[in-house]
Amino acid sequence: MRNICLIVSYDGTDYHGWQCQPNLITVEQTLREKIEKVTDHPVKIYGGARTDSGVHAYGQVVNFFTESTIELRGLIRGLNSQLPVDIRVRDAREVEEAFHARYSTKSKVYVYAILNSLYNSPFHARYAWHVPAQGREGLGGNP
Repeated sequence: MRNICLIVSYDGTDYHGWQCQPNLITVEQTLREKIEKVTDHPVKIYGGARTDSGVHAYGQVVNFFTESTIELRGLIRGLNSQLPVDIRVRDAREVEEAFHARYSTKSKVYVYAILNSLYNSPFHARYAWHVPAQGREGLGGNP
């Protein structure tokens, strides 16, 4: 049995968080379904952390066990071809059997983005909390 560690990025806007929930679309459920399709057997996946609804991740660590002999590069390509565009596997490696994405973690980094401008930006609306600045109306708030 191989223990595979994935590094996953996702835009969580359209998901009800990481963890599987009845009748809701989650990142864990979506990723698990695609892993099962590529490996051709049921899997349980373990995430390094859980995110809330609408939260994004740049480097979520995930692991799962598989009997599949698929090469890591093929696994990444297969998963990314099956996953929706807002979830991507950035890396995959085989790790020791004792590795667990949640319990083997040594640190986590959280980033909070605040856009302090008069008007929100369509380019930052999904990724930053908009705090309207007191500004000059006619200049778009960004002098």
